[in-house]
Amino acid sequence: MPAFEVLLHRYCTRRGLNGVPPDDDRALLERVFRRWAEAERAMRQGQPRQALRWLEDARGLSDVPLDSVVDAELLAGETRCWVALDEPREAISPARASWERWLDLANGPSLDIVVPPARALLAVLSSPDPPPKLSDTEIFTAWLADRLAVEFARSATLVLGLLADVHRVDLAEEVAENYLGWIDRFAPAADLVRARFALTLGDVYDRCGDSERALTVLRDGLRRLEGFADQPEIVILRGQLTFNSANQYAKLGQLENALEAFSSATEVGEQVGVEAALRTRYAVAFTKYQLGRDGGLIEELAELAARYEDVLAESTAGGSDLDVRQGLDLVYRLWLKLEAARLDPTDSRAVVRFLHLVFALKEEEGKFCRVLRTMEQQPDAAFHSEITVLLERLQTTSTGVLVIESVPDAVILVSLAPGRGDVAVQLLDRDAAAVVGDLIAEQRLATDRLSGRVIPAASPPSPRHVQVCQAMWQALDPEIREHIDGVRVLAVVMDSSTDLGELPVEILHDGTTYLGLRQRIVRSPALRDLNLSLSRNLVNARPTGAAIVVRAEDALVHADAETTLAVAAAADLGMTASVHRGPEPSALVHDLGAGIDLLHYVGHGLADRIGEELPLGPGKRLTARGFEAIRPAPAPFTLLSACLAGRSRQLRTGHEHGFVTALVRAGAPGAIAAAYMVPDHLAAEFTALLYYFAKDAPLADAVLLARQQLAEDGYHPAAWGCFVQHGAADLYLGRPHLNEPSTWSEWAARYLASGSEDHLRAARDHLRHELPTLLAQAIDDDLRALAEHDGDHFTATDHELPHTSQAAIVVSMLRSYGELRHTAVGRERKAQVIVAQARSIERILGDSYLLIAAAVELRKHLLPFGDNKTFLDAALRRLHWLTADDEQLDRARRALKGEEAHV
Repeated sequence: MPAFEVLLHRYCTRRGLNGVPPDDDRALLERVFRRWAEAERAMRQGQPRQALRWLEDARGLSDVPLDSVVDAELLAGETRCWVALDEPREAISPARASWERWLDLANGPSLDIVVPPARALLAVLSSPDPPPKLSDTEIFTAWLADRLAVEFARSATLVLGLLADVHRVDLAEEVAENYLGWIDRFAPAADLVRARFALTLGDVYDRCGDSERALTVLRDGLRRLEGFADQPEIVILRGQLTFNSANQYAKLGQLENALEAFSSATEVGEQVGVEAALRTRYAVAFTKYQLGRDGGLIEELAELAARYEDVLAESTAGGSDLDVRQGLDLVYRLWLKLEAARLDPTDSRAVVRFLHLVFALKEEEGKFCRVLRTMEQQPDAAFHSEITVLLERLQTTSTGVLVIESVPDAVILVSLAPGRGDVAVQLLDRDAAAVVGDLIAEQRLATDRLSGRVIPAASPPSPRHVQVCQAMWQALDPEIREHIDGVRVLAVVMDSSTDLGELPVEILHDGTTYLGLRQRIVRSPALRDLNLSLSRNLVNARPTGAAIVVRAEDALVHADAETTLAVAAAADLGMTASVHRGPEPSALVHDLGAGIDLLHYVGHGLADRIGEELPLGPGKRLTARGFEAIRPAPAPFTLLSACLAGRSRQLRTGHEHGFVTALVRAGAPGAIAAAYMVPDHLAAEFTALLYYFAKDAPLADAVLLARQQLAEDGYHPAAWGCFVQHGAADLYLGRPHLNEPSTWSEWAARYLASGSEDHLRAARDHLRHELPTLLAQAIDDDLRALAEHDGDHFTATDHELPHTSQAAIVVSMLRSYGELRHTAVGRERKAQVIVAQARSIERILGDSYLLIAAAVELRKHLLPFGDNKTFLDAALRRLHWLTADDEQLDRARRALKGEEAHV
């Protein structure tokens, strides 16, 4: 009798049961399970963070160790949450504990242990109805079938996947041995269960790089199915094992065997599900490509990507869409490689289309095909997007871009030169890309020797080190080298899903000197973040004069001296610094959200493929997700003086993730962090020089000067190059969040939000210098009519839009606001249009002022519920990012808060 399974499904889908009622006199087990059930509901709704909060609340109900059954359920739930969030480092501990609890329960289940918590769970899942009347034996039997059988197998699968992440084959084999031993003793159909388990164990060997053993396990699974009839379950399982075997054939170089197996698996792909069908289609296409049979391949990839994007748009935040996004990433990368070979760099529209495909690699929503369809359907229309805005901003700031990404069997490099709008593309095949691996390996060796004090920081590089730095520079296409040499600032975006994220661009050597000693270099997690870092209207907060220096509780010899230095440097910048020694992570994040200009962390750091953390003290770990919670003020400019804290990784969702990424997306204007292992005395010397030069220079200049000084003092390139800059290049540490508009459109956006005469005057003044006379006059008339409440102007006149994306978007918004604010008919519909436009425009421009202007109109004309409430909350938070204009935005603030007398 599947009592638990049926009731759990009903609980999670039944309306009107959200939240936990007052606990009154309920038994502890029921109170705990009610919170566990709410966590299950949250997970099924795609809200793993909310689920974690429920599970934490459940654990907080008792000061004593929980019942073993309850503990197993809570640990299993916590593991699933962290896996859904793609946080292997956080997941592995509860996963191992969960597996041990379920293994103990499976080896010795008894009525005395199981029935009390099972009855409590049954009561919670039945609520508000009474639980079914079952005997102890019936409850015990139902629990064995519904909970133990499910969670025992699932806990084994989860822990094996996480052990594969850290390449612990020894621990994985121990888990597999215990699981299979139990199966052989108790499972009625051991061959079938072993065949299913072959998928999991084969995946472990595959991810640990042992294709031979993976293939052996998978073929054994197929052998165990030989005696079974072709029922749907068996056909599907056989297809999955065949597909995974084909993967191993491909990795072993047996491509014809792989193609035959993939083609066989395709026949059952549709029965497994849409994602499996797409995956097998891609595998067949890619294997044909490897065999040189690439006729019609781009068309096949375009169709696959479009279907993947449709499936992703329809899916929720559960585990299945992670597989969809990963499959889409594979399609994008092969498509990018093929497009690179045929790109016409003189065709501006083709360049924008190509750059959108580069952009899509790190855009979690997966929308490249929609962009492509829009461009194809309107071939002669102006196209405005994140890419076109980025290209304009690069030109006005003399910033060049170098993108380094992995594609099948190659590395792709894309460079953009501002001014001329040139793009250069280079593919380094497997042999040519050997220099990339050589430089990464040499950098690892040098940083290991420096951090282990095998060599002093002030020591010359080895001849081999210089050789690989020069070889990497020479491997670049001459046009890419020309682009790099011709810009004022070079922004670098690198693939973080592979070892390419470790490539030390700063130490490429042109035969005379290193790139990091002659060029300002900033890194961005993705093109999206680079675009936002160039926005003048995303953040504009006045200096708070406050800084926080965090000194972790550890034994680093030079860390206390660096802490003292950071406090003094903050004072030189006009800030008052408070020292937080081993703070609680939540308290630190709360303090940062109150409004801080500078955060300087001194201590250990850790970042790798399975997660990142700053160990603040015993039992106190601050993760990158902790920085995501900084609010309402924007995150501070941050200097992370900790090993590896500058690293990031790409999640299966497509998201970039890491300390710097989290800070930048929480409003930080920039960050400096060590991308490699670094001795603590070197960190202190670099930060001292950085603060010294940053008193009078933009940050990118200060970083360059600090590196030059260390190099002049004889420091190893791996030493002066270990700290990298992220975010805006030209910020000043004394006023890191303050931004002055540089174009009329940015001033006009501020005017739309504030109604300020100062903002209006600045917009009109800049118009005359930036646009042709007739167009400037037409836009000036729009601004005048908006200020003078001349509604007739917007219905009686029209004019061409500017050719640049940012200006065209703002002009269209000006006219929309004019029609809405000064006409009496259809205001609600027009307000809905403006809000919808603002949602997409905010992603393109990164303009908080436009977001606030749209939210004010929403508050006036629409009901503040549902999605509208979310939009209003976002706008209210952005007001804290614009405190430099507090006075000008006072009217907008009161309107957003619903003080109707002021609307």
